[in-house]
Amino acid sequence: MEYWFGSSINRAFFPLQENEPFALPVQNPSVFLFSNQPSLADSLSGTGSFQTKSAWTQSTVAPFKCSYSLDPIAPPAGAATTLGFWESIKLVAASGGQAQSVIRYFEVARPDGSDSDPETTRGDVVAVYPGILTYIKEDQLDDFLADARAELKTELEARGLTWSSIGELSRLRKVLAHKAISLASFSQFQQINDRHYIRWKEYDAKYKGLLNDTNLKVDTDGDGKAEAKAAPVYGYAVVSK
Repeated sequence: MEYWFGSSINRAFFPLQENEPFALPVQNPSVFLFSNQPSLADSLSGTGSFQTKSAWTQSTVAPFKCSYSLDPIAPPAGAATTLGFWESIKLVAASGGQAQSVIRYFEVARPDGSDSDPETTRGDVVAVYPGILTYIKEDQLDDFLADARAELKTELEARGLTWSSIGELSRLRKVLAHKAISLASFSQFQQINDRHYIRWKEYDAKYKGLLNDTNLKVDTDGDGKAEAKAAPVYGYAVVSK
């Protein structure tokens, strides 16, 4: 989930016990937002917080989703593109129980812009592999594109590249097209070395090769210029001036 300075922050919370969802008793918990990691005592009292939540709702049906909103956060005065915050949800897990806090961390980023369309479209995928719609429907291809973007985002962030710092996302258009074809092919194969399996391996390898060869413009300090700091993807550096 991405949050932006200057925009309302809509948050979700799923109560878990031993990784199993459970229903909270009806309540209106306090949610405190901090600029620095709070102590346990402060997470319960709200001391040092700069904002509280609004509009708490909770479902009585599994997985018992709770939703609430936080007010927009003003962008920082400096050049930082992303700032981290801690929230504390003060709640009771059972009727008559003692109040306790759940502390979570999330980041808020500056919006960015591009001089070209950053999105990879269905047409981009068909241009790479015209036969793709022989095997899947158009709406399925859209789903695979969304999955490809999510997986690529996770891969890059695991290597120190936040999605919000990457400029000219259009450079990733062909990369994402190959990833989507790989995912679609993976969903189709039924046995080792059938045609879908072979296509999956082929386009997965091409995806990784293209990603290695793509120079991503990454601005880590918000000054509008790509930094010289390298971050490896599949053993290569992808950040350049």
